[in-house]
Amino acid sequence: MRYIIIDKQLLIEGFWVNTRSETLPAINDISPTQDHELRGLFKFEYKNINYEIPFNGSLWLAKDFIDGQYVHMGFQSPTAYRTVLKFDFKNGILGNLEDKSKEVEISREKGTCKENQPKSMSAKDLDDWIRKRFHYI
Repeated sequence: MRYIIIDKQLLIEGFWVNTRSETLPAINDISPTQDHELRGLFKFEYKNINYEIPFNGSLWLAKDFIDGQYVHMGFQSPTAYRTVLKFDFKNGILGNLEDKSKEVEISREKGTCKENQPKSMSAKDLDDWIRKRFHYI
């Protein structure tokens, strides 16, 4: 999925689909194309559909990854990035945008979760470690 925000509205801009079907329905009057850059992996692509998402909650976006912060676990903590933004939505409308970069930097400097792996693979140690990786403050 590719998302976009236009006039504070969260939208799905487009996505790829792999299916055995030869045709797919239009979305917002836009039909999918088979002429796209990932056609070796996906049969169809929807582009520019701008489908409204009635999402309630927060999305965190980050960039400027710090290589030394890499942890092999499928996702990275916000502390692994220099730039971190928090978008708050209600019914798909952006209500608040916060730059969390400074808070994340302070947390990174405090070393709230520097362990690159759990103490052990016990359920408790693994759960504690994952929780610390998500909570940056």
